[in-house]
Amino acid sequence: MDEKSAAMIQSGNASQRDWLLVFLAITILPSVYYGERVWLVLGVSVLSAVVGTAVFRLIRGIRDIPDLSCLTVGMMVGLMLPVNIPLFIPALASLFAVCVCREAFGGQRYVFHPAAAGLALVTVLWPDTAFSYYDMKTGGGVTLWDGVCAVTKSPAAALKKGFVSDLQPFDMLFGRYAGPMGATAAVVIVAGFLYLLVRRRIDFRMPLGMILSAAAVAWFWPRISLSSLTSLKFELLGGGILFVLCFMVTDPVTAPKTREGRFLLGLLGGLLLMGLQYGGAYEQEGVFAVLLLNALTPLTDQLVEKVKHRKGGDSHGEKPHRKKKSTTEAA
Repeated sequence: MDEKSAAMIQSGNASQRDWLLVFLAITILPSVYYGERVWLVLGVSVLSAVVGTAVFRLIRGIRDIPDLSCLTVGMMVGLMLPVNIPLFIPALASLFAVCVCREAFGGQRYVFHPAAAGLALVTVLWPDTAFSYYDMKTGGGVTLWDGVCAVTKSPAAALKKGFVSDLQPFDMLFGRYAGPMGATAAVVIVAGFLYLLVRRRIDFRMPLGMILSAAAVAWFWPRISLSSLTSLKFELLGGGILFVLCFMVTDPVTAPKTREGRFLLGLLGGLLLMGLQYGGAYEQEGVFAVLLLNALTPLTDQLVEKVKHRKGGDSHGEKPHRKKKSTTEAA
């Protein structure tokens, strides 16, 4: 391993440690609600990501130790799935994420968000299983190895049918309702987002643009016959959308490189997300919106660069210095 590669891995690991710290904090409440099966699902997901990365790199003849991002991918995949999910599903999602969407592109650079792609794959293959969640109201717990329990649908499924559940604000803020095991506690998710923002691991522009346009759609065009505020609350807090906005669209590899591009693509992304939520085939369309935005990232950067050049700026948005006139020209 050369010095440049070692320095890149060391810098990347410092960032990934903060991401892992946030995901471990998010895991606390699900562990209280669901028990030890949370750690089993996460363990299978993370182990699959690590093994997939190691085997793929060995096949390619790469002996460098990979960075910690494979752990982050595995954690993200597990947290976005139900606690009662069959264990082969998070394993497959993580393997697809790291092997097909990450290591196949070299590991450090990739086109599509790996965790979003893995989750999209298992959603398409097993939609009923991916959106069947442990029913907290019935109790009884979840069996450790096979995940047998009473299941129900999430509030997002109710929105899909045009009505809302009887959730209380406290339950929505702290994740006491049926949904992805790590993507329902809004208070913890936002706290993790702010921590990464303060640590300068993420940029706020793209999620800000998305939440502004998504909130506008939910407010002015609600799909339920209740107040705009109720529509806004259930659209943003009734499933995994907040997790997607805070931790998936902020991925620095797949986000636009320019600040203007991130905000503009975020505005478009919010509209795209709500369009999929309203008219898509599934109750949660966040990962599909992320993948579509990833595909638009290069075009967004190109458009921003063209606008900057047309205005007389260079690729970084700085105006070129004008050539000073000589004494003769001035005369």
